[in-house]
Amino acid sequence: MAAKWSRLLLVLFSLASTTLLATPASDTLIGVDEHLGSVIPGDIACCDEHGTRRTLSEMVDRPTILVLVFYHCPGICGKIQNSLGSVLKDVRRSAGQDYRILSFSFDDEESTALAAETCSNYTAAIRPPLPDNAWSFTTSDSNNIKRLCDAVGYRYLKNGTHNYTHPALITVLSRDRKIIRYLYGTDYLPLDLEMALAEADRNQPGVSIRSMVSYCYSYDPKSGRYVFGLFRIAGITVLAVLGVFLFFLLRRGPTDRSQDDNS
Repeated sequence: MAAKWSRLLLVLFSLASTTLLATPASDTLIGVDEHLGSVIPGDIACCDEHGTRRTLSEMVDRPTILVLVFYHCPGICGKIQNSLGSVLKDVRRSAGQDYRILSFSFDDEESTALAAETCSNYTAAIRPPLPDNAWSFTTSDSNNIKRLCDAVGYRYLKNGTHNYTHPALITVLSRDRKIIRYLYGTDYLPLDLEMALAEADRNQPGVSIRSMVSYCYSYDPKSGRYVFGLFRIAGITVLAVLGVFLFFLLRRGPTDRSQDDNS
């Protein structure tokens, strides 16, 4: 009897491990592979909102908040930049002097004129006003966009013209373009930004939450958030219960058989 139960539990354990804990296909196409401590190439080129061609080594000369977005985005890109702009007044560092913000479009079909319009729309609402060099809005070509997104570990999916599914986050860089911290979602706290900028000042990468985000949470492109993976946690619980039951059943197997022989 114990042997039959053991075989059944082994089959259930195998099925649970391959289905309950499997990574959805969409998670492999859209998401973030954190590269904390890596340095982004300085020769990646872009055009700022004035149409001036510049490289990242020129633009990132102090701690920088990198915002990967596209300007036609009807959803979370606006939320990311609105949230960031709304908390700058509560950050006890001076934008433009102590740090910069760089919005970098990953849509290679967007124009400098659109970048300038987007810059005006977002910065005009910020009080007190930001210095001219505090927040740049850039565009670039497909090759430089790919290089930057690969360096950050940023994976998105193009669905059509000016239509993308992508993660929601900002990335904080040190003055030598080292990746210091990833901040996820569309809402940011002043304290989180201050801590990340302080780490960037020290050139010290922050603690990664990659394992928690990737294992217990999954990215929901509609809301632009990482949501708690209840199904995945349920799978872990089922595996744990099956494993414990199987362990004790296998330990009791020889004893059961010896008792059957004696009877």
